[in-house]
Amino acid sequence: MSIRCISLLSGGLDSLLTLRLLALQGLEVIALHAINCFHGTQPIETKKEALRVRAAKLGAADIVFPDLTEEVLEVTRRPRYGYGRHLNACIDCRLKTVAEGFRTMTERNAAFVASGEVVGQRPMSQRREVLKLVDRLVAEWGYPGRLLRPLSAKLLEKTIPEIEGWVSPEHLHDISGRGRERQMRLAGEYDLGEYPSPAGGCLLTDPGFSQRLAGLMRFKPDWGVEDVELLKVGRHFQISPASRVVVSRREEENSRLRELARSGDFLYINAQQNGAIVLIRGDATPEARAVAAGLAIYYSKMREKGRAMVTSWRIEGMDISHETLEAEAFAPEQARELEHLNFTLAHG
Repeated sequence: MSIRCISLLSGGLDSLLTLRLLALQGLEVIALHAINCFHGTQPIETKKEALRVRAAKLGAADIVFPDLTEEVLEVTRRPRYGYGRHLNACIDCRLKTVAEGFRTMTERNAAFVASGEVVGQRPMSQRREVLKLVDRLVAEWGYPGRLLRPLSAKLLEKTIPEIEGWVSPEHLHDISGRGRERQMRLAGEYDLGEYPSPAGGCLLTDPGFSQRLAGLMRFKPDWGVEDVELLKVGRHFQISPASRVVVSRREEENSRLRELARSGDFLYINAQQNGAIVLIRGDATPEARAVAAGLAIYYSKMREKGRAMVTSWRIEGMDISHETLEAEAFAPEQARELEHLNFTLAHG
């Protein structure tokens, strides 16, 4: 009977290699990809299917997708170990994923958890002292020595899988630092195929997204998943502490804004429907509505006409009412002033 293990799978090169190295040793590998709302803009089901196919090709016996969104929202609001350069609470987030790995290990009667971490690769979450912190907490949870990092195992204290001979030394490595040359060579040796760039998929490391989230956190302390999903779409203008205006940038975002609109929101588009959709969330004052109408013309083919008819929808529960009115397009200098106001409000 083969040894069963849990392999944490982010989808990046290191985690893909780790899964492959374990599967090649005859281990029964269950891949685990933790879902949360900050992992990019790709539809979740599309991402799941791609990872399911990839994990199977690399030798995984199964893959699970626990949703850690609520846990990650909580540590993003109040991280115990602080933020990185932006609003990325990488250490706290990593601990949530590792803890889920051990919960799944117990549930699936597995022997250990494996991670693709490399000593010194990530400036916040993969420093040697942070890896030691994680190991100490894993021991406190009751699983000492059961977290294996195959790509850097020869640089770290031996784990139970190594001591018991569950993994072969020839499949363990001493990789460290931020370079990826050795991983890329291994990817060729093990016929890994294509793999993503090292930029990572967490939106919290993106300065633009983090700036939006910082503004949201400042003005809406009870923010949640719906607010995060809206932050992923369009241009955002915090025109007052209580009013946010969002403008779509392309056709697919028109559809997405319609999907994300909820009770209390307003939607605007020029009456010919040949431009951006503009959403108001929060206090839809006359001033906010005038801004939304002006932007609906400014970001459309009607901009040069100066004035145009705009259709607005108001959403109240299951009811949607609409009206058509004439409005004046924003001038370029007005748009710049609005961007300046947006920056001022977001940064205090």
